[in-house]
Amino acid sequence: MAFQSWQTAERAYEIHADTFVKREPRQSELLEDITGQIMKLPVDSKARLKNEYNILRYLSLKTSIPVPAPLRFSIKNGIAVLETSTVPKEAVTLAQYDGDDRELVVSKVGEELVTSIIPHLQKHTSRIMGGMNEEDRLLLPPRLTTGHNKRWPRIENKAGDRNFVLCHNDLGQSNVFIHPTTHKISAIIDWEYAGYYPPQFEAQLWRYHPHHQDWQAHHPEENLRLIETLSGRTSM
Repeated sequence: MAFQSWQTAERAYEIHADTFVKREPRQSELLEDITGQIMKLPVDSKARLKNEYNILRYLSLKTSIPVPAPLRFSIKNGIAVLETSTVPKEAVTLAQYDGDDRELVVSKVGEELVTSIIPHLQKHTSRIMGGMNEEDRLLLPPRLTTGHNKRWPRIENKAGDRNFVLCHNDLGQSNVFIHPTTHKISAIIDWEYAGYYPPQFEAQLWRYHPHHQDWQAHHPEENLRLIETLSGRTSM
């Protein structure tokens, strides 16, 4: 029996004693849009959860970045299910932190991300752009793809240079857990869109509360044009 459960259009979540479950909604659980139409899952829904599992395994083995332990990925009755350990019980998300010193804490957490976490991630490089999913396509975050129907294949640097770096790609305040008194980062979650990309893809989403996110501040069109250029396609 789950201690807590909730759902979004694309994911159902359950917190158990020591396990966190993130899965696709069942057919009977799919939500309706404002017109009353059933909202379908994205075509890359399963690939994103498998990518997160693979990324968490890699980070757990190769880095000291605080992430939930990956327990298993499975397909049950056609539903993709990711199970991990829970975050530390005392931890709160940066979005939840509401102390009087909130502005200072956001700045402090940002400094830890910029000077420690992100440089640690970017030490891991590849000559192939994309996630650790098996499908031959990029799993780009919605801030880049909303309003665009294109799908991009993986991009390989033919010169052999390993100039794509490991990025989280969704480092918003809801995905960064901190200790409520030391304000040190205690866990980073939601690695569905992670992979090897140009360094500028790691937008500073943590600077904004989720309710006041300024997507245009992170240059989505500029990054999409970069993908087009790297893939050898015509500009948008």
